[in-house]
Amino acid sequence: MISNELAWQNDVVLALVQALIGAIPPHVDAISIKTNLADRSVDIFFALRNESPDDADLIEEIETDLEALTDGQVLVSSHVWVGDDWIDSWPSRQCRLVYAAKRQYNTEPE
Repeated sequence: MISNELAWQNDVVLALVQALIGAIPPHVDAISIKTNLADRSVDIFFALRNESPDDADLIEEIETDLEALTDGQVLVSSHVWVGDDWIDSWPSRQCRLVYAAKRQYNTEPE
């Protein structure tokens, strides 16, 4: 039997995936999530290859969509990490991974 915590987390993850449809720009490498049923908090972690002036608006839109898709029953916080190698360096990789971009390899001869 699935726990209440896991069932709630699954519902939040599904809502986040819906909020992300069509909203992920190419410089976003990964997105993970951490939930806490006790205080109904949701932390969304973004791993970006580089920063863009549109990031704040994009993240706010995702947060707003997530809140709407969960009928305002969650407290959302977002966190941004910028770096070249999210697989080895991103501290939030251990959270529940919701999105991962195809890894780009340098195939050009040196």
